[in-house]
Amino acid sequence: MKWKATSPAGIGPFTERRHRCLSRNGRPELKPNLPQSAKPVPMHEIIGKAKPTPAYLLGAIAAFKSFIDLTDTELVGGSVTGLTIDLAAIGALLFLAAIAATFIRRKAGAITGILAALICLPLYTYRLFPRPFARIVGGVWAVPPTMDFSYHPWSVAGALTSILVLCLCAGTVLAQVSRTEV
Repeated sequence: MKWKATSPAGIGPFTERRHRCLSRNGRPELKPNLPQSAKPVPMHEIIGKAKPTPAYLLGAIAAFKSFIDLTDTELVGGSVTGLTIDLAAIGALLFLAAIAATFIRRKAGAITGILAALICLPLYTYRLFPRPFARIVGGVWAVPPTMDFSYHPWSVAGALTSILVLCLCAGTVLAQVSRTEV
């Protein structure tokens, strides 16, 4: 194809520069000269970026649900448990930020997802394994936990989702790092 400019660049926000393209059969075709950012994105890139977003969304829902379940309890005022509950709220917001960041820059979304998962894990660990958590963390407990394992469906979902997000995001970050080193 041979490209020839037919008009100078337009003036104003509603004009665009067009080029005359001579096709193989000799007929002129007009095609807009699109900037690099306006070119269509291949569908496989969009789907590749969207892969971790369901995990981010489930992680945000699980963190918000765990946060809401514990906001009306005496655990909010604790020196250890109050901090883990606040961190879960921050982690839920970071999961939502990771969804948005994934579509802008995949690596930024992955790093945000890793941070959100790591911030939410202490609350899930406390809710699932209260006594081992209290032994490891220490601190002053008004009423020490008595159970080794306690089943909370949203904490199980959140812990599994956090582990999934850590694996997905670590793979994304490591793949991005290996591409830049080569």
